[in-house]
Amino acid sequence: MTGMSARARARRLLLIAFVAACAIWYSKQNVLDVIPTPGLSDFRFYYYAAQHILHGESPFLTADYIYPPLLACLLVPLAAFDYYTARWIWFVFSHVCLLTAAFLLWRRLGRDWIATTVIAFVWGAGWVAQDSFATGQPDPLLTLLIVVACVSSGWIGYASAGAGFAVKLIPAVLGLLAPLERNWRGLMAFFASAGLLMAIPWAIVALLRGPMAPANTDYLYGTPCVLSWSIPSVALRVLEPPGEDGKLPQDWVTGWDLPRLRLSPEQKAVSLSAALATLTAGIALLWFKTRGRLSAEQIPIAGTALIALALAASPIAWWHYQAMQYPGIALLLYGAIRARDWRRLCAALACAAFLFPLPAAVLRFYYHQHEHWPDAPGLMYFWTSVTPLASLVLFASLVATIEA
Repeated sequence: MTGMSARARARRLLLIAFVAACAIWYSKQNVLDVIPTPGLSDFRFYYYAAQHILHGESPFLTADYIYPPLLACLLVPLAAFDYYTARWIWFVFSHVCLLTAAFLLWRRLGRDWIATTVIAFVWGAGWVAQDSFATGQPDPLLTLLIVVACVSSGWIGYASAGAGFAVKLIPAVLGLLAPLERNWRGLMAFFASAGLLMAIPWAIVALLRGPMAPANTDYLYGTPCVLSWSIPSVALRVLEPPGEDGKLPQDWVTGWDLPRLRLSPEQKAVSLSAALATLTAGIALLWFKTRGRLSAEQIPIAGTALIALALAASPIAWWHYQAMQYPGIALLLYGAIRARDWRRLCAALACAAFLFPLPAAVLRFYYHQHEHWPDAPGLMYFWTSVTPLASLVLFASLVATIEA
């Protein structure tokens, strides 16, 4: 008994030390390294759009605000503050969202030591959230809405999925869970939430001075920018290859400027076809694996799998969107450790590395050598394509763990 107690104490101390190390790393990477400064970040687009609403004007007078108007409407209270104060409030709120998502997922997994270590590891070492906090993007909020959608019972989860859809479109795929679960009340909650949170802000915009929508909507079809890591973006980069001198096409470099992006009819058709083909194949795989039916216990796995599929299929998937993969990676690691399947665990870790840390490290290294993207087409093709492929592997891996 004494030996057993000693081993138990040693394991508990090791667990505490590991979680503490992850917490310290999270604090360094996601707080200390990206403390808000008075300088501008991507958050300014949301802030300026909210300021327009505060002054009775359309949020789309901010040319770079190209999203549904819900987020700008929600940020109106912050528009009353100066930019730096508003940035700090958003920074703290974003941390609350991401840590709440971790807590909810940990509680759903059973609060055991495996769940504790896995979630501490993913949230602490995931790295990509650092860019979300640094740029002021709403990825932590979306991650929270995704987790609520995947772990909540009843209509609440589907209402959360609808809210995510109204912030940015990617969480819309979670609405597919309702018919698979035969949860018609949940489906109604999804449509009601998405419909109201889309309609009400747009009704507000209709009463304001200025345009009802962004001036240019070519970005809805995707971008060949090297910072967009999705199958449609890969297809657009293939369609617009570098020249014989190896120089990268201009849209590869400046395609992040979505309001001014212009795509040809051929580019639009190729990107949309790639997105629809990816989504259709993935949904078909999920349908056949589950025989068209899901139980409530399978919703977290299926939901995070659909998010991985949506990120691979999205016409635009900026590098920092991979923060939304945290729940899926955590579930895959948790399942592998519970099953003592070390081969699957190693495969899951490799998949997680290719989702963000490896391509981000390589691309940053080459970029900072000359402070521009290298004129090395093979290298750029490979490292801007591995993330959507890893997303598809994550999707397939999660689906494979669902018992029919």
